[in-house]
Amino acid sequence: RLMDLANLAEDRERIRILRQRERAAHPSPRGETIGAAIAQLADRGVTNQQLQHLLESLQIDLVFTAHPTEAKRRSVRRKLRRIRQLMEVLDTNQTPAERDRTERLIQAELAKLWQTDLIRPWRPSVIQEVQRGLSVKRVLWEVVPELLEDLRQSLDEIYRDQLPAARTCLRFGSWIGGDRDGHPGVTLTTTENAVVWLREAAIGYQLEACSDLFESLSISRRQSDFGPSLDNRIESACRDWPHLVGELENIPPNEMCRRWIEVIHWRLRQTQRVSLTEPKIDGAYRAPGELRRDVSTLLDAVSNSPAADLLGSEVQTWLDRVDTFGFQLARLDVRQDARKYRPVVDELLQATRLCDCPQDLSETDRQTLLVESMDNPLEVGSHDFTEPTRDAVGLFELLRRITGTFGPHALGGHVISMTHVPSDVLSILWLWRQSALAHRPDQADELSPLPIIPLFETI
Repeated sequence: RLMDLANLAEDRERIRILRQRERAAHPSPRGETIGAAIAQLADRGVTNQQLQHLLESLQIDLVFTAHPTEAKRRSVRRKLRRIRQLMEVLDTNQTPAERDRTERLIQAELAKLWQTDLIRPWRPSVIQEVQRGLSVKRVLWEVVPELLEDLRQSLDEIYRDQLPAARTCLRFGSWIGGDRDGHPGVTLTTTENAVVWLREAAIGYQLEACSDLFESLSISRRQSDFGPSLDNRIESACRDWPHLVGELENIPPNEMCRRWIEVIHWRLRQTQRVSLTEPKIDGAYRAPGELRRDVSTLLDAVSNSPAADLLGSEVQTWLDRVDTFGFQLARLDVRQDARKYRPVVDELLQATRLCDCPQDLSETDRQTLLVESMDNPLEVGSHDFTEPTRDAVGLFELLRRITGTFGPHALGGHVISMTHVPSDVLSILWLWRQSALAHRPDQADELSPLPIIPLFETI
């Protein structure tokens, strides 16, 4: 508890110092900020075209790679968060009576914190670890658009008329729930549950953003000209999905932004119903790109209205969140030890009579066999496989269903720990291709790629 409170105090003091530095540096950007970095690039003679190339090639993937090692309860985190908020209030210009009240509220939270058990009496499930490991999801949701706004503002101030375009360059991933090499509790069920939870969290936030904009953008076309785009898109949506006519009947016809937002809201609710057991829902978004197009239509319409710069920022914030998170709060990586797959592939090669003694093959011959049989459907008949092989085959079947239903953005990649030879990588590709051939041989070429990420952990 003392360490947590010390961290809160240090964080608060650091924020005070950073604000002092920003006031002292104004109107120049404070050091170690996005604005300072852009200014340094400009001072070094980086042109608009060079910076544009840099921004287009920039991609930062931040991955939560481990299951949470601290078992801090949500009740404890909630109290620490409340204390942090109250400490921030103390830094405002309060009256003496208001300050006394704030200090008493902090003391009350401290008393409750001191009388709360820090650790649960039982081990968390894997899905609880997923939720705890990504307990910062609200912070990510709030902060990412702020970072992008800082970037755009800095570009505008420094490059002005030659403003390069700034796109979302952040993406998040997670091993939690997919790390089969690092957690004995990770099974096919937990991996599936982790993907579903990450999807539900993202769609829930998109729905929340949609509802907030519905309340905010009460603009009427009596006061603003949106152009024909919104009208055309709404009419087209109602033709495609007649159920929308009833959804829109209680929204005034002049409030075009709200009517279009309601279309998006309905489609998001339909998307929320999509599952691995019910993959096709009428009106659901098939990919985040479709949602992006609809939000971009809203942004274009608002950009035609008076005070477009002010109103467009709200929609741009949502668009940044769509680009960053889509329908998956974080892409789930799957990790497994390469040595676990070698006997699995050997058993499959033997069962299909592709090789009687695959364990005796040289590395070169093993690579050749895997490449040559990559696109040939396996004929295993009623072969009784061992449990590790059934589990591995089941995993790739699950991954194929996930990408087929939720799209390739649901998964990050397959991480191969303890990779030693090229056939360790080829084995993953071989199993991935065979999972498609076993299901729909005629559509194997349409299979989404599975990024393969080898780890070299020993000399």
